[in-house]
Amino acid sequence: MIDHLCITVANFRRSRAWYQAALAPLGYELKYDGEHGAGLAAGFGPQAEEQAVLYLLSAVPGRGQCEPLTHFCLRVDSQAKVQAFHAAALQAGGEDNGRPGLREGYYAAFVLDSDGYNVEVACYV
Repeated sequence: MIDHLCITVANFRRSRAWYQAALAPLGYELKYDGEHGAGLAAGFGPQAEEQAVLYLLSAVPGRGQCEPLTHFCLRVDSQAKVQAFHAAALQAGGEDNGRPGLREGYYAAFVLDSDGYNVEVACYV
């Protein structure tokens, strides 16, 4: 089970705004917004929980960074939330990478964020 996930983003403010808009229909909110080491961090998590589960980290010039994660998935409990995420993510400037629909055993949508991360939201039907 994953406790939390951190990704490094090229434009911290743009990415923070995009994730805040795209994750709002899923009930995620900004849980942390501040400094992290020599850079900045923003943490998002479900409204009903205290902790963030997804952190965005600003790239720090001159320091080694992990290779970008290319795909991650957030689980929700309804097709309506998958659809709401997809619409909000596109409205916030994301690029469609798989419209909401049935896959093999689940319902999902995919959107590329401004750094090219493939963000999937899925529910099991």
